[in-house]
Amino acid sequence: MPAVLLPPVFVLIWSTGWIVAKYAAPHADPLTFLCLRYVGAIALLAPLALALKAEWPKDRAGWTGALLSGVLLHGVYLGGVWWAVSHGVPAGISALIAALQPLFTALAAGPLLGERLGARRWAGIALGLA
Repeated sequence: MPAVLLPPVFVLIWSTGWIVAKYAAPHADPLTFLCLRYVGAIALLAPLALALKAEWPKDRAGWTGALLSGVLLHGVYLGGVWWAVSHGVPAGISALIAALQPLFTALAAGPLLGERLGARRWAGIALGLA
């Protein structure tokens, strides 16, 4: 697959998560469903990553960062989204809240971390929000 197609394919796959959550919620526990989804993803993607000789973290810090990011993104973030949808939050509202996450992060970066965002980053956030 040409590299130029990868971002749109990623967006398509990622955005269907809310649709799947909406239709799976009445039939399966959200965290059980996500665990099964992750096992399936590992079964499909691990051989592909090995065949393509994907670069893996080289040290303990790299593995720690990758694992922490995975737990936060897929466990806390997606688990929370699926849990909320299974408890009656409409998928569209859940998607809207999730879509505002980069804006909330940017707004909190200054007060919480002392980080200043330049005009270029704010323009990117505005473009994403649009």
